[in-house]
Amino acid sequence: MGVNVNVNVNGEGASRSSSSPVHDVPRSLRARQDGNAAFRKGKWVESIGHYTDAAVHNPSDSIAYSNRAEAYLKLDKFLDAERDCTAALSLQPDSVKALYRRALSRKGLGRVSQAIQDLETLLTLDSSNTSALEEMKELHQLQSEEESKGVQPTASKVPNEAAPRNHNRVSSGQSAAVAIDDRTKAESSSFAALRKDRGAKKSSFVSIPAVPKPAANAMQTSSISETPIDQPPSSVGPAAPERDPPPVTASVGPGAGLEILRHVARCSPTEAWAYLVLYPPAMLPAVLSSLLDPEALGSILPALAYGASVPQDRGKVLTIVEGLRATPRWKMNVAMLSASERAAGATAWAAAGGEGSWS
Repeated sequence: MGVNVNVNVNGEGASRSSSSPVHDVPRSLRARQDGNAAFRKGKWVESIGHYTDAAVHNPSDSIAYSNRAEAYLKLDKFLDAERDCTAALSLQPDSVKALYRRALSRKGLGRVSQAIQDLETLLTLDSSNTSALEEMKELHQLQSEEESKGVQPTASKVPNEAAPRNHNRVSSGQSAAVAIDDRTKAESSSFAALRKDRGAKKSSFVSIPAVPKPAANAMQTSSISETPIDQPPSSVGPAAPERDPPPVTASVGPGAGLEILRHVARCSPTEAWAYLVLYPPAMLPAVLSSLLDPEALGSILPALAYGASVPQDRGKVLTIVEGLRATPRWKMNVAMLSASERAAGATAWAAAGGEGSWS
């Protein structure tokens, strides 16, 4: 592709190959706009894929990393969100949004002291930022509660991102195309609001129409636009859909890739494999190629691991994995998988007869 962008898994920021990357700023901007459109629809996973494209084609674009971090926050992927915020800040140290989002990420990881440090830095840049001030109060209260219990704030339990999870599915004011008014009313991205999104994530990804639930509380006014779009989506997601069995036929027409990811996201590995096997193995990677991001790949790998446990299906699994390995951004996607997702990929590859490292 001509660009090799790697994100340091330790959260040290964005690193690049020694060769000079070929920037394609217009293409990067289009990808970022596509990401904003997907985010507006609540398609967090799809938006992550677009923001990844934006970063690949313009590795120096801090907004792409900051936007992707916001999408990761919607999925409670706090470690991924923190890493992207750090990457954004390495490119634009005075990004108020990246600082705020990293504070939320670190709060989700139980790193309360570090979250407070980020907000302190933010407030030196914007001392009247109401969102940061309110979040700072919550963090200090949380810190006091933990200290009273004899628990170090930075030693709080970290969510197990390696555990199986349900899959659903930023920006500086300097961007002319997706400029965001930091003073507009937006849905609150406080930690409490992000936790409320958890029940709506699955239906947001599956995108099945449902009757919206009434809001329990009025939306808060934030001085930080916490979504990478002009008008934020409702903080109340649609009601969880009834779980339907996978269809007995598989479509290969337009939108087939999204349909596959929607079904896989709401199925067990066994059911997901029963659906995937409806497609010709060589066709699946081609159908999914443009949509693959860490979240999507992570939802497919457990199904492939199960398929590889079925002797007569191992050849199909091998063909699928070989095709996936040839997709764009493969190395980047694998680098951002959780430990359990990587283990599933390695299991599928080895059991199917693959040679060498699967990644």
